[in-house]
Amino acid sequence: MLIVLIGVSAGALNGVILGCHSPGDEEAALETLLPLWQGIQKEDIMTNWKMGLMEGLLWRRGLYDTTPEIDLLTRTLSKYDSLKRKVGWGIVDATTGS
Repeated sequence: MLIVLIGVSAGALNGVILGCHSPGDEEAALETLLPLWQGIQKEDIMTNWKMGLMEGLLWRRGLYDTTPEIDLLTRTLSKYDSLKRKVGWGIVDATTGS
């Protein structure tokens, strides 16, 4: 059976953490997900651009800087040896909707 997990934006955290656990090991994944989501702050996912929303609208690919989310995904993945399932994640481009 092929299991593919997909997460977009902050939901990518769910996909990555579930993907680091084998099918049938969702309880272990939940032990990681619960404290993560109970303690997560906006700043863990996104921050304002230096010039605010207008910078995001006019010169960047999104309203907010999502570097913190990428860093969080990278730190999360580094705790595991490998992905146990196929995982895809993405971020929506505010200028194109793609």
